[in-house]
Amino acid sequence: MAGETRAGGRGPAFDVTDFPRPPAVKNTRALFAILGPAVIALGGTIGGGEWLVGPSLFVKWGLGLLWITTVSSLLQTFLNLEMCRYTLYTGEPITLGFMRLGPGKAFWGWVFTIAGFFERALPGWALGAATAVAAFQLGRIPGAADRPTVVTWGLIVFASCVVLMFFGRTIERTLEWANWIMMFVVLGGLLLLDLYLVPASVWWEGIK
Repeated sequence: MAGETRAGGRGPAFDVTDFPRPPAVKNTRALFAILGPAVIALGGTIGGGEWLVGPSLFVKWGLGLLWITTVSSLLQTFLNLEMCRYTLYTGEPITLGFMRLGPGKAFWGWVFTIAGFFERALPGWALGAATAVAAFQLGRIPGAADRPTVVTWGLIVFASCVVLMFFGRTIERTLEWANWIMMFVVLGGLLLLDLYLVPASVWWEGIK
């Protein structure tokens, strides 16, 4: 009931209250504003060059590897649903939920900081995107001999991200626009290319 509290693990107690009203979608602009954070997350998954390097592995090793994509997508769906439910019920992101677990936020704070550094702070994503750019330049997937080209593009991509952050009005708004453009170009472009270049027999093999 409203006004009550519930134990919150190693963190402060949760206040019990009613759910807030969902945001009203009055027009297309409001809809895009609501979808903005999701677009940033989606852009993070396709912006590292996986959309090019991943399919190249299927070309090399066969469509039998699609079972990995199916299993990982299914597990990711359940994970995302549970994280969404936690945020809806508590009003806080899942990372704060982990801080409520033992042995406490002093431990989990360092764990997430170190893990986040290795995942995002290192220029691995920039080099992943650079691999895709270099592939367009070379007309093939870069190999070990193409390392200087990939590193050069990686530096350009990394510097471009820094410039993008400086010239945007707000970081979140800038990321939203950049990821909307990337989504339409990458996903739309790949769909058109697939429909134009991939024969029906290959589509059927992938479905089977």
